[in-house]
Amino acid sequence: MAHDDPLPRPPEVPSLSRQTLRRDLLTAAAICLFAWLTLFYTASPIGITYDEPIYAGCSERAWDWLSLLVTSPSDALSRPTIDKLWDAKDMHPSLTKLTAAVTSRLAVLHVDWGVSPFTFPRTGTMFWVGLALGFLYLLLRAAGLGRALSILGPGLLFFMPHVFGLSHLLTLDAPIMAVSFLAVAAAWWAMERDDRPSLILAGLLFGCALATKVNGFFVPIITLPYAFAVRPRRGLCLLIASLIGGPLVFFASWPWMWHDTARRLVDYLAFHWHHWEIGVLYFGHVYTLAPWHYPLVMTAITTPVLTLLLASSAFFGWLVHLPHLPRLGFYSDAQAFKRLWLLAGWALVINLGPSMLPSSPKYGGVRLFLPAMAWLAVLAVLGLRPLLSLAHRKVHLPPERRWLISAIALAVVLLPSASMVAHFFPWELSAYNGLIGGLPGATRAGMEPTYWGDTYISAAWWLDAHAPQGARVWIDPPGMESVVRLYKAFGDLRPDIVTVAGTAAFASADFAVCQNKPTEFSAEVKRLLATTQPVWTDTMDDVPLIYLWRLHR
Repeated sequence: MAHDDPLPRPPEVPSLSRQTLRRDLLTAAAICLFAWLTLFYTASPIGITYDEPIYAGCSERAWDWLSLLVTSPSDALSRPTIDKLWDAKDMHPSLTKLTAAVTSRLAVLHVDWGVSPFTFPRTGTMFWVGLALGFLYLLLRAAGLGRALSILGPGLLFFMPHVFGLSHLLTLDAPIMAVSFLAVAAAWWAMERDDRPSLILAGLLFGCALATKVNGFFVPIITLPYAFAVRPRRGLCLLIASLIGGPLVFFASWPWMWHDTARRLVDYLAFHWHHWEIGVLYFGHVYTLAPWHYPLVMTAITTPVLTLLLASSAFFGWLVHLPHLPRLGFYSDAQAFKRLWLLAGWALVINLGPSMLPSSPKYGGVRLFLPAMAWLAVLAVLGLRPLLSLAHRKVHLPPERRWLISAIALAVVLLPSASMVAHFFPWELSAYNGLIGGLPGATRAGMEPTYWGDTYISAAWWLDAHAPQGARVWIDPPGMESVVRLYKAFGDLRPDIVTVAGTAAFASADFAVCQNKPTEFSAEVKRLLATTQPVWTDTMDDVPLIYLWRLHR
């Protein structure tokens, strides 16, 4: 086991020239900006998912509370106001709602941004994802990797189709991926440094993870064993920072917890311990709790294949070398990437492992364990590192042209991922890779073609163009009716079209709409599928994602 050296040591992270540091910071900022702009200007075609209206409403109330806090602090801090504006029926913490409340104010700048109005509430998610991608670059650079490999890391993460799709949405999955990654990365940095600010930052970012989603509790399970393995005394300091910073940010950022704290905290934890069951179609069988291997299989069949192969090689290497990795000479600059390797493998295990428990909810593709994808990208970079080093040794080029090898490697690895995103856009939540034969192969194997309601926007556009005046449109499942109704406010569906739901309303409807999610098919939809040809479907690779029937009376 490694131990702290009591003698003074030089900084563990290689000291960089000011010019190199400035260049790396500018590169990280450029990565953030690229991610933000790309997500912002590709969000409009992506339909509203089940949970987004809930969080949009919460973010608006959060903004009302922030405004009141400025104009009338005593009213804002009163229990009636907090209970009204922070009523946590969704039982999720506040950070995503607060971030969306602030970033969505872009909409009031009276600039024609050229995007759907619902893009603005989604900018909070985009903010955290872009920040995490920039810090991923800096993390890889701090671990001693070259600039090309360090750029590859955020590229591989960003262009995982499901990560790309979820990064557009006002939901909790991409934010918790981003914030928990930031917290774990900060803990790695704190173990590399001999200063107090890095520990404080790690503790506060752990609090941000707790304030994003319940998955934030996994952060210390990742960081503390690593810290005590490589640097026990510093690990004790990290533990103290986490015990202080975690609860501090969690409670300070969630006003709902300020009153009746003990009971509400118990209610919050109990809600997630006994989450309601949601069905999932998995290899032709409908499960309320899918088998333990669901997270492994879904990761394997949705991640770009080359990324998966590189990450797998690094992970299996991690397993082989795990007994020896904690014995690394901590103060050796050359070992920084191996310490990151140690952390990345452990982070992947902890982010996937809980989802594999028999009692854990398993549905919605990879979104419930999305934080694992950040560390899959790190492992993929580490898996490519020895191959790139070998190429540099074998290919003899003048020093001034050696960058061509890195550029070619970057393109070979990254372009397949980017092309997969482009192919499935805007339906990245329906993306499957070549290991299962793409979306057609996954559908034949009995997997869900789609699951979260993003495709209903396509039906809204068709109805807007083709439905007669005053048409009644029956939406299934019933919970999606209110979401489809929102498209009227955003100009995607004509105001005269009436949306209805439920068995009683079916008889009087002119059209029926349902996404291709077999676990949610009602009796009416099953009957339509068996007896009536849809008047229109939107497809991806000839697989229907949403059905629309004209009901002849």
